[in-house]
Amino acid sequence: MNKSNLISITNYKSPYKPIENEFSQITRDVNLYRRQTQRQLMEYRKSILFAMSAYIIKQKQDVFDQMDLKVISSLVTPEEYSRIIKLKSYSSFNIFAYFRRYMRLKHQAEGILNGYRLRLDTLAKMTQQMNGEHEYKMNHCNNKHFTELYYQGTNLYADIKNFANIALDLKLGDIHYLFSNILNYITISKHEFLQLITVDHSNKYQQLINTLPELIDNKSFEEAIWVERVELDQDCPFFEIYYDNFCKMLDENKGLSDKMFDKVQETFGAIQTFTMNENGELEPSKPKLKRIK
Repeated sequence: MNKSNLISITNYKSPYKPIENEFSQITRDVNLYRRQTQRQLMEYRKSILFAMSAYIIKQKQDVFDQMDLKVISSLVTPEEYSRIIKLKSYSSFNIFAYFRRYMRLKHQAEGILNGYRLRLDTLAKMTQQMNGEHEYKMNHCNNKHFTELYYQGTNLYADIKNFANIALDLKLGDIHYLFSNILNYITISKHEFLQLITVDHSNKYQQLINTLPELIDNKSFEEAIWVERVELDQDCPFFEIYYDNFCKMLDENKGLSDKMFDKVQETFGAIQTFTMNENGELEPSKPKLKRIK
């Protein structure tokens, strides 16, 4: 929000003042929460890099050449590297534990930020409704006061929507890339695997758990988490890693996304879709039309 707008909107006579005050409070709260959360996520990411480096250096040196090991060593600080060298061994379980901690915090943060987003949407709608009244009066009354109120409301609405669309993104970076790469070199026991996840204890998943191999590798881990969804829906940090990576892949490959959607339409019939307009509101999309010969 630029300075001139702020001075105008916060005028005590402005009917937008209650909305603007709440928006300002939400802005402060969200910025503080995001800074704290991102700082904590970065600390977890550092722990992930330490655990990955320690496991590879202590347990998997024979898999990598010296150049690769040098690159891996650069992922940690010299002090951390000295700690790793002094270790006798390092368990792969710690790597999964740090990823789990990271994803649980991410899930919690997204829920809190979504609550703020919903409130911001409500404030935007309140502003838009009030502004519509001022626009009508501006067009039908010869009074500059309503013109000023209309532009105040327009600026406030734009500020709210812009903040909701941009400032609530956590910008998580490469966590999915790290996970998919380290999985190629990790195995854990079935017992460790069951300690890591919150299991859905329904009969269906109990049967699946009984058939898990005693040593979980990349393929069996992905099969249990991503395909069979053995984690409880309310606490599924590892499934969310796969899901986030899948969504990222679709965002980066529009052709693949379109093909998948067309296949769903073909299988289940026409599905109503929506497009976001310039005001951030959803409108029904026009169906794709095919020429009939």
